[in-house]
Amino acid sequence: MLTWKDQDVLMVTLRNISKRKRAENAFISSKRRLELAIKASNIGLWTCDFRGNKINFSERWKALLGYSGGGFSNSLKTFRAHLHPSDRYEAFSKMKAFLREPWADFECEYRMLHKDGDYRNILCRANLVKDKQGGLLNIVGSHIDITERRKQEEARSLFEKQLLESQKLESIGMMAGGMAHSLNNLMTSVLGNAALVKEDLGEDSSLSKRIQNLEDSASQASELCRKMLSFSGKGSLAVQEVELTQLAKDSLELISISLPEGTTMHSSFVEEMPAIKADPSEIQQLVLSLGFNGAEAIGEDGSGSLEFATEMCSMDQSDLVALSHGLDAQPGLFVYCLLYTSDAA
Repeated sequence: MLTWKDQDVLMVTLRNISKRKRAENAFISSKRRLELAIKASNIGLWTCDFRGNKINFSERWKALLGYSGGGFSNSLKTFRAHLHPSDRYEAFSKMKAFLREPWADFECEYRMLHKDGDYRNILCRANLVKDKQGGLLNIVGSHIDITERRKQEEARSLFEKQLLESQKLESIGMMAGGMAHSLNNLMTSVLGNAALVKEDLGEDSSLSKRIQNLEDSASQASELCRKMLSFSGKGSLAVQEVELTQLAKDSLELISISLPEGTTMHSSFVEEMPAIKADPSEIQQLVLSLGFNGAEAIGEDGSGSLEFATEMCSMDQSDLVALSHGLDAQPGLFVYCLLYTSDAA
C-alpha cells in the first residue's frame, strides 16, 4: 500500500514471463528426453566432486550392476572392491595419469562384479570440469555395460578362426588331390612298364621276384593316391558292395599321420560285418572327418586319445523315427562307425 495525495493506493506491476516459462518447460522436457535416452542406451552416470571429496553413482549406474538404492554405497572403496582383481591396477593407474595430465575423452575398460556373482565388461568414459580460473571442480563420467558386445566379438573372432582353418584344410585338400592325381599317373606308368618287363623276362628269370616286389610297392602307392583323392573329394562316385570295418582300417592310416604329437589312436572293430552298398571314397571321407574333428576336440596340445569302433545293431520303425531325421530307411540290420575321444585332463 502506498499513500498518494493523502490517499491510500495499491500499486500493481505486471511483467511478461512467457519467455522464462517457455525456457523452463523446454529445459524440463530436454532433461526428461535426456533421462529417457540414457536409460534406453544402457548408460550409467557418475561424478566425483573434488571440493567435497565425494563420489556419486547414479541409480542407473548401480542398476547395471544389479543394485538399487543403498545396495551400492557411493564410495571409492566399494567401487574398488567390485573391480576385477586383475583390472584394478591398470584402471587406477590410468585414472591417476588422467588427473595429472588431463586429455580429452578419457576411456578405460575393466570388469566389475555384478550382484549375481558374474563379472560384466564395463566401458568407462570421463571428462574434467574446471572453474573459471582453471581449477579442477569435478569429473563427470559414464559407465556402459559392453558384455554382450565383447561376447559377440569373441564369437565372431572364433568363427573367423574356424573359417580360416577350414580354408586352410580346403587348400591342403586341393593340393593333396593334385599331387595324388599326378602320382597316380606316374604309378600307372610304373605298373605298366613293370608288367611288360616281367612278361619279357619270363617267370623263371631271377629278376621276376624283384619285378613282383616293384609291382606290389607301386600298387600300394597307387592305393595311397586313391585315398588322398578320396580325402580331397576328387574321387569319382562309384557305388559298390563294401565292408565298413575294412574301409575304417584303411582310413586310419591317413588319420594317424595327421594327428598331433601326444595323441594316441586305438581301434575296436567288428571283423565280420555284412557288406553295404556305398561309394568307398565317401565312407572314407566320413571316417576321416570323424578323426580330424575328434583330434580338434581334444585341443591344441594334443594330449589325449582317439578310439574308433565299428558296430552293428537291428533297428525297428520306432528307432528309425527317432534317429533317421526324415531319411527313407527301412527297419533291419545297420552297421555304423563310432569315435570316442578323451583328453589327458
